[in-house]
Amino acid sequence: MERSDDGKFVNCSAIEELWKTEQELHAIVKVHSCNCHWLITDVYASPRFRERRFFWENLWNVASKHSMPWLVTWGFNDILTIEDKKGGRPSSPRRLMADRLNDCNLFDLGFKGPRFTCSNLRELSQLIQERLDYAFDNNQWKLMFPKASVIHLPRVRSDHCALLISFSNPQWQLRTRMFKFERMWLDHPDFPGIVDNFWNDTTNPLVNTIRDFTSFLRDWNRTSFGNAFNKKKKILACINGVQRALANDPNEFLIKLQQTLTKDYMDILKQEEDLWLLKKRLNC
Repeated sequence: MERSDDGKFVNCSAIEELWKTEQELHAIVKVHSCNCHWLITDVYASPRFRERRFFWENLWNVASKHSMPWLVTWGFNDILTIEDKKGGRPSSPRRLMADRLNDCNLFDLGFKGPRFTCSNLRELSQLIQERLDYAFDNNQWKLMFPKASVIHLPRVRSDHCALLISFSNPQWQLRTRMFKFERMWLDHPDFPGIVDNFWNDTTNPLVNTIRDFTSFLRDWNRTSFGNAFNKKKKILACINGVQRALANDPNEFLIKLQQTLTKDYMDILKQEEDLWLLKKRLNC
């Protein structure tokens, strides 16, 4: 888990499960650095409305028995507003979900990324997209993490997307990585020639040779072995863009493009897995 901007939240010292049913799991998150704790509820609500009613009654009972900071998240199998569904038969949001959220004093954290978290992945004439996955918090949790946000990650291996809950606005710091020799370089056919080119040049001072050699190897490693990682990031960004566009204006071109990009992504994952296995074997 992330560090909050004020430095209070570094990691969890424990996550203690309290109880669970078929549709929910409740746990206490104890924060290591600030001697505080909060309640998290993971939801996988039934697709059948009759059974979801039991879930919402359970949630209301939980809300009436505690005053802790509370985060409720994951799959609710229902839409909150009419804008949370596109395609298929028109349907209106059921009042039960909105009423129970109000009774429990829970508020939608909103989202960044594509609007819909679920798709039936059908062709255009049968395509249905819905926002069925949410994150809700109470006022106490919002005070603890005022900059928390929810990101809908690109959907690639499932009909649902994953939710990434960020507890603060990340502030990335670029750091120069220490140079490290990788044994897998020895198996690359170009590596002996690279070594010869640098170390057979007797006109260059040793300090300059070491500097130039390590600088070249960083770039060469990124080009020769890092393509899988870089390509994965680019494909994920493209999938994210396509799914944003599909939420606004679904068409056959975007559906086929999403299918192509998803296949490319799965191929890259296989390449990445092979690369890690190679690194593990050569660095043992």
